[in-house]
Amino acid sequence: MAIRAQQNLYPGVNAHLNSFLQQKGGGWESFHSDFITFIRMTLDEQLPSNYYTLSEKSLQIGEIDSERQRHTYPDITLFQRQPSARLSNTTQSATPTLTLPLDEALELEEEEHPLHSVVIYEMTAEQYPGRPVTRIEVLSAANKPPESYHSAYLARRLDTLRSGVNLVEIDFLHELRPILLTVPSYPDRVKGAFPYAILISNPHPELQRGKIEVYGFGIDSVIPVLPLPLGGTNDLSFDLGKIYNRLYASLRVFEVVVDYAQVPANFDKYAPEDQARIRDIMATIATTHAALE
Repeated sequence: MAIRAQQNLYPGVNAHLNSFLQQKGGGWESFHSDFITFIRMTLDEQLPSNYYTLSEKSLQIGEIDSERQRHTYPDITLFQRQPSARLSNTTQSATPTLTLPLDEALELEEEEHPLHSVVIYEMTAEQYPGRPVTRIEVLSAANKPPESYHSAYLARRLDTLRSGVNLVEIDFLHELRPILLTVPSYPDRVKGAFPYAILISNPHPELQRGKIEVYGFGIDSVIPVLPLPLGGTNDLSFDLGKIYNRLYASLRVFEVVVDYAQVPANFDKYAPEDQARIRDIMATIATTHAALE
């Protein structure tokens, strides 16, 4: 029997959901967009009054199809989980002011869906847009090695750091190697590697003297609370795990696609010790579920 839940039942990144999203057609682009939105809105609630955020085009390239086929991405798609009774509506429906043939819309050229990131700005003399201080990227598959856009992404991230902007890179893609060769590779089972990592690159006081802090964490670990760099020496204590859990609980589709009674997709992509950790978490969930029935 399937075991489903509206809440995230992992301490941190949900391995069941994360593996599902990384499959072809698993919906990583949709998750990426929603996660960026939740990060931006939460930051605007927490930042000091002289800072604000904008959603801007990512340094990354969203195309992941090796044949470079064109894709369309709807803003919202409704899926029916199972047949239901016909809905009744007691309110009066709106009447269209104009009806056009559908083929007119089909003549419009479709544009590819770009990835986005969050950029934190500091107000300078209350002038808009101010000064960009920190960029937050949620990494997508096409920009990690050995995928085709990895080199282009590295060049863009270097340009960002040269401009003096801090860079935060959230990497939940355990099936692919890290973006930097100096970070231990989880898919290659390198000692000291973690399935998930967050990189914080600070190019101050100058690029040659800056540093990259790597926050690696495991299957049964919470997502670390980050010292998010702002302007100067200021930083913000940033609870990314809370945002992740809020996002998980807000989207019904996660409850639909995650079945804790089955091992995650591509289970062999996890290290043997992490496979054991996942099974332990599944056993705890099953025991709790049985007690509640």
